[in-house]
Amino acid sequence: SDVLNITDDLLAIASIRLDYFVNNGNKNINQDTATCKYKQTAFSPNLGLVYQLLPNRLSLCGNYMNSLSNNAPARRPDGSFSTFKPSQANQWEAGVKADLFGGKLSSTVSYYHIKVDNMIHNDLTPGKQGFQVQDGGQMSKGVEVEVIANPFAGFNVIAGYAYNDIYTVNTDPDVDGLHQWTGPAATANLWLSYHFPQPALKGIGLGIGGNYNGKAYIQQSRSMGEFYIPEYTAMNAAVSYERSFYRIGLKLDNLTNEVYWGSYVSQMMPRRFSATVAVKF
Repeated sequence: SDVLNITDDLLAIASIRLDYFVNNGNKNINQDTATCKYKQTAFSPNLGLVYQLLPNRLSLCGNYMNSLSNNAPARRPDGSFSTFKPSQANQWEAGVKADLFGGKLSSTVSYYHIKVDNMIHNDLTPGKQGFQVQDGGQMSKGVEVEVIANPFAGFNVIAGYAYNDIYTVNTDPDVDGLHQWTGPAATANLWLSYHFPQPALKGIGLGIGGNYNGKAYIQQSRSMGEFYIPEYTAMNAAVSYERSFYRIGLKLDNLTNEVYWGSYVSQMMPRRFSATVAVKF
């Protein structure tokens, strides 16, 4: 791998990786035999580019990445073994990064596209139950946006949004193209804070914000319908007072006492108040 300064404003990073994987299989000591032995070799190239439209302020960026996962042989119902190639993931991403107005606004906007090839899945052909084939894939594509702003003294904004569309391809007609249990497709966060710069109020800080999670599918199929965690928005608020040697913080989580569910369909915390006191030496 190497990082290249093609020009003062155009930078590139390029690399290639060689994987040689050896598995000696399962050895039968009594018969002095081994089963499921396999070797796999694969290359993974990567390339990244950054072009500064405005040096240290506005840049265009893009990258291509490849990764792999080795696959072991699988025993067929007739006692023979199927051998497989490594599964390959190819990702490309493009975006804009900005640091403007003397650091008062920083932002990143990007789009990504990830496709996994050579996924192994059960053969659905009649009469082939129990066999596995390697012609499946998985697609993941979406956008990510992040904004950090300090428009005026004492006031800060942190905001983010992400959308991820993920689904399988050519694995099972009943589920291909449908979002599965990989978290919510859409997520967003916002936090607003203000620390008083005025001498009479110096040390007092206020904050309010929250997180949004869209509908998260646990299971979805054309034959069985859908089972999902509903979308929700959880709000939080905080007040703090800080001096040179101590800090007092008060926080209210789940401000609206929203009833919502997290991973593994577990109910999350109701409204909760907490207080902290810190002493600095």
